[in-house]
Amino acid sequence: MRKFSILPRLACFAGLFVAPLLPRAAEFDQRLLNLSARAQAATGDNAPIVGFVIGAGPAKRVLIRAIGPGMSAIPGIGATLANPKLELYAGPTKIAENDNWTTSSIGGATGFSAVGAFPLPAESRDAALLTTLGPGGYTARVTGVETVSGVVLLEVYDVTGQARLINLSTRAMVGTGAGILISGVAIAPGGGARKMLVRAAGPALRGLFPGLPTLADPAIAVIQGATQIASNNDWGDGKRCRFARRFRTIGCVSLRARFERRRAHGRPGAGPKLHHSC
Repeated sequence: MRKFSILPRLACFAGLFVAPLLPRAAEFDQRLLNLSARAQAATGDNAPIVGFVIGAGPAKRVLIRAIGPGMSAIPGIGATLANPKLELYAGPTKIAENDNWTTSSIGGATGFSAVGAFPLPAESRDAALLTTLGPGGYTARVTGVETVSGVVLLEVYDVTGQARLINLSTRAMVGTGAGILISGVAIAPGGGARKMLVRAAGPALRGLFPGLPTLADPAIAVIQGATQIASNNDWGDGKRCRFARRFRTIGCVSLRARFERRRAHGRPGAGPKLHHSC
């Protein structure tokens, strides 16, 4: 099983998107076992939101967790969210929620170990729920019940079913130190390498969330273990058309590159600049 971490850097809101580049259904041993995001939680628009998509096929079971107290013993995490509440939405409709997990909310005493999730102390006030979901897009939102701010880890685990988890997106505050946004992906063993698209969107969120202080210039790094294996700052520099075609192919929201903006605006008095179409 290969685990990767994706880290946007700097501050304010950023949206992080991770999607496998597979046009048809994958073999079961090529699935994404786990999608996760560690972020700073707060109230209102500052609450972290994780979106995920279940691909075509029969309904599948997923385990979703929002962990605050369960991380308190991990060095370097900082102040965790003391009592997270987890809400699951399909579109605008809330379909499930949990505050303070129990063995019944996760399908029994082996609910965590069966999917490789690390254990949580009994009565830890973390949140977790096991649910069956059909194909489509879903969002999980985390808020604090009493203490309203702190670091929280949101996780989505593949439990049963051959439909694929095909996308993870996180909208959250990005800070420095313990406040950086980290998304994790675990790929099932035995299926070979997977090609994935990883994006960190800051400026592109302005039209979607007017009034939010979006991250002006996000940078990302992909890390396996302790080794950085890829990084990017300004996707439009040199590969704009290639990535724009990929966005369209897999159905991602388009992004406008910094390269495009520079060409569009030009210098004062120099006349209009033309874009190259992709």
